[in-house]
Amino acid sequence: MFEIEITVDGMFEEPASQILTEAGAEGCAIYAESEPLSEDELWDDMNFDLPEGMCKVVGYINSDNIDKKVDEIKNRIEQFKNFGIDFKDYAIDVREIVDINWAEEHKKYYKTVFIEDIAVVPSWDDEAIKNNKDKKMIILEPGAAFGTGLHETTKMCMKYLNAYVKKGDLVYDIGCGSGILAILASILKADFVVATDIDDVAVSAAKKNIALNNISNISVQKGDLLSVCDKKADVIAANIIAPILKNMIPLTKQFLKDKAVLILSGILADQADDIEKVLTDNKFKILNTVTQGDWTGIAAENEE
Repeated sequence: MFEIEITVDGMFEEPASQILTEAGAEGCAIYAESEPLSEDELWDDMNFDLPEGMCKVVGYINSDNIDKKVDEIKNRIEQFKNFGIDFKDYAIDVREIVDINWAEEHKKYYKTVFIEDIAVVPSWDDEAIKNNKDKKMIILEPGAAFGTGLHETTKMCMKYLNAYVKKGDLVYDIGCGSGILAILASILKADFVVATDIDDVAVSAAKKNIALNNISNISVQKGDLLSVCDKKADVIAANIIAPILKNMIPLTKQFLKDKAVLILSGILADQADDIEKVLTDNKFKILNTVTQGDWTGIAAENEE
């Protein structure tokens, strides 16, 4: 078993987590200077002296050729440049681990996250599950795929869903990752939710998390963006990087009802103007724009 640690600008923590997961990591943990862990939560031999704004994304991989895995990770980091995401100054550290049970060890590093009246609770935390029944509670197995409720892009999408999803709505969650947005839409009384992702790991993780929440009105399907959608929705949410969103926006018109809401996140702040222009060029009315850290979320209304 090898521990692979990527030190990267905090704004790229989720892409780094995705890269490790796609490389075969059993799960990922994210450590940020802004959220220090107590001494009993840290491994004695791990260094968390992080420069300001940086984070460490750590995953555990079984491999007979770890050098090949590291090269694969570096290549994926380079490929992200094609989508406008440049990790710039990053470091990859590898060490061999003996006798570690990642399935248990990573549980130390996930706590309940509160977003407005929503609680995102790790599946193993029975006490938190008991104590948050008065909240819109999402039970999650973190670390297997994008979307744990920790990242700004996920939080913005969740707040928008909380504001715009109505009872009886049809909702599409495009690039569903862990399924957290689809689960929230269901909790918000959507009539039906379709969650799609092109990645097998994400599809599997979403199905598992949906089952943990005893939800039966979500269909998880493997597919590229809107390729599996066939009806007009009341709300579409997509937490995906900006270059893909730009190409997707015109396609959403045929899958949105009049006055339906399109929720977009995963947009770097300096890309927001471009996304807003694509929206207005395609007859969307901007309802709200919010920026958290280096990321921007946008809610827009379809105007037929």
